[in-house]
Amino acid sequence: MGKIVEVRQGKIQGVDGVHADVFKGIPYARPPVGSLRFHAPRPAEAWEGVYQADTFSAICPQMGQKEGSFYHKEFYYDPEFMPAQSEDCLYLNIWVPKEGEGSFPVAIWFHGGGFMNGFGSELEFDGEAYAKRGVILVTVNYRLGLLGYFSHPELTRQDGHSGNYGMLDQIASVDWVRENIAAFGGDPERITIFGQSAGGMSVRALVSSPLMKGKIKGAILQSCGGYKSPLPVGGSGEKLEKAAVKFLRKQKMTLADLYQIPAEEITPLTRKFLGTAMLYTHQLLSLTPIVDGYALTKTCDEVLERGETLPIA
Repeated sequence: MGKIVEVRQGKIQGVDGVHADVFKGIPYARPPVGSLRFHAPRPAEAWEGVYQADTFSAICPQMGQKEGSFYHKEFYYDPEFMPAQSEDCLYLNIWVPKEGEGSFPVAIWFHGGGFMNGFGSELEFDGEAYAKRGVILVTVNYRLGLLGYFSHPELTRQDGHSGNYGMLDQIASVDWVRENIAAFGGDPERITIFGQSAGGMSVRALVSSPLMKGKIKGAILQSCGGYKSPLPVGGSGEKLEKAAVKFLRKQKMTLADLYQIPAEEITPLTRKFLGTAMLYTHQLLSLTPIVDGYALTKTCDEVLERGETLPIA
């Protein structure tokens, strides 16, 4: 039987690993479905009894990798690490060292995949090695593609901002960890966020966000560009909104239609949308964190130039 811990939402039972107590598929936010699609994540709801954290959760709907391709052979060939796809995907995984007295440092990993693919339970993200070294590892699923970064003027009128839902998911996961990691033996004041490729770009956006002040002590960016990168982080929200209006007209759809169609039908639209978005944003990766006046108030380059990046190690 795995270890049981109690968090804000209730009790959780994990599974035994070699060097770690492993907790898989913990909800850190409410499912972003129905009327919650294209909105910031809401806090996870409480549950009764003991939540069985023994299975990796569903992953955000995505296009995936072609069988036999480079990334498929490297990351996606093992069915055990390939959960089903679902819009109900806001879950995280935790590996806790079995040895030691607690107050462990915490590392939160955000996966890559061009903001259109990837998930926190990819086979290379196993946290046993971190646990062996006395570090808690947390890996996170976040919304991708149109589900994660679609911006539209009507959505902005509703909420005061739009887009950046995947980024706001990441912030919600950090908030959940800060609130609950002590129950696992972690130190909420020693959190480092890190990521590779789109995950690294996410980290750069997060250390540039006013919503992240005081929440982390460290950040690591891996293989994601940097200052004056040809893959900029923090593009124009206004340009992306114009692209969205043009795209929906071209598809003969309304925003209400986009709320109604199944998530699996949105995934093919992501590829179609990129062509329209590039005409307005001039960015190869258009569905990325943008300046929305809320999660990001300036581009990441501007934040760096002004010396306003979060104080991190």
